[in-house]
Amino acid sequence: KGLYDEAVAAYYRDNSYELLNAIKARVYVPRVWREKFSFPGKKNDDWDPWHIDLSQALQKCLPPPGGSFSYEPMVELHRAYEAGESFCLIRRATRDQHETLLKTGGVAVVGGDRKSTRLNSSHR
Repeated sequence: KGLYDEAVAAYYRDNSYELLNAIKARVYVPRVWREKFSFPGKKNDDWDPWHIDLSQALQKCLPPPGGSFSYEPMVELHRAYEAGESFCLIRRATRDQHETLLKTGGVAVVGGDRKSTRLNSSHR
């Protein structure tokens, strides 16, 4: 049993990027994917926050040898996005608000009316 459990855990770890892409293909979030984000200390459009959040949650789901796959980190990520805790749209943000948001998390300006998208996730 030990060798089988180790092989199953290794399979998930070795194929986690493909699993990540399969999830992204089915849960496509155009509101996030189409934006170009700025994060403190990073080049503009260097980070895709949805990819990073999903990747981190997926890593927490992977089973240790002998353990089982856990869905709880994915459920929590979904809840945080739906509740606006990790991602929210702020309409008509002023320049000062935009600058403040950029200091605390990721920001993307949407369209010409200064709508800002903020991520308060672990990417600060």
